[in-house]
Amino acid sequence: MTVFVDTNIATYAFGEDAAKKARARALLADHPSISTQVVNEFLNVCRVKLKIDVGTRHRLVQEMMAGCDVVAVNP
Repeated sequence: MTVFVDTNIATYAFGEDAAKKARARALLADHPSISTQVVNEFLNVCRVKLKIDVGTRHRLVQEMMAGCDVVAVNP
């Protein structure tokens, strides 16, 4: 079964809540699908809400994308 992960799940995987982090990482470990919109929203949340520096943001998103099927969003 293919699972699509949204921005919230991607964000929980790197957050402070241990229960949400564990569940999110388990979902990400199963090679889910994410969209380019999720990638962009995740980067924005990391920048604005989590205050993660640019180098770390890019490393995190590259790691996430390496374990997911990234689907382009077409208008």
